Amino acid sequence: MNKLFSAVAGAILAGAPVAASAQNTQLSQSNPVIDSVSVSDMISVLNAIDFEAKMVEEAPNGAKIIEASSNGVTLYFALRECKGSGAEAPCVLVQPYIIFQGSGVTLEQINDFNLNHSAKSTAGLAPNGNVIVATKIFVNQGVTAAHFIFETALYFADIDNYVKAVKPGVIASVSYKPSVSGTAAFEGIAGTSADLRVNTAGPDAPSPLNDTVRAVIEGGAKIKN
Repeated sequence: MNKLFSAVAGAILAGAPVAASAQNTQLSQSNPVIDSVSVSDMISVLNAIDFEAKMVEEAPNGAKIIEASSNGVTLYFALRECKGSGAEAPCVLVQPYIIFQGSGVTLEQINDFNLNHSAKSTAGLAPNGNVIVATKIFVNQGVTAAHFIFETALYFADIDNYVKAVKPGVIASVSYKPSVSGTAAFEGIAGTSADLRVNTAGPDAPSPLNDTVRAVIEGGAKIKN
């Protein structure tokens, strides 16, 4: 595990001074630059925001899938381009994604989310009719630990925006191609798998946002630097 990254993640998400958590690690930077993320790193971030998380799959190509859940919401983090196997292997691409029921959701609503409500994510219809909301976070060129956490928090905000933006059952006035093929954000996602948890959307659906995530987003101007 990248112990320094995990210490910084815990400090930022807990609202504690970063330097105090990092001072006993090998490095003492207040906001270190990372160029990889392991399963253990990602789980430590998710646990810090009160999500239960575990690795549920490791593909022959080295990709690792984490399932995270809290407050009735379940989503996934695919770690790709990894060097080695197991929870400590460094990976340079993190691909968060969540599956929603597509029944009653129109392509017009999905397009409206992509154009007007999403900060960094893309929504699309899978072949089985479910809706996928996904993004990609690359770290191979080096990003600060705080910025990575901020990008992760923005994805959670996008999920909340999607839940609020769609209105299942509203009749569409415009039609769009119902496919996610060829869209970079969905590359490699098994969106039709029966093993994936499917979430609901709409006014009464649960949200992944909590006070900790909101604080990270609101303080983004500080932690991104």
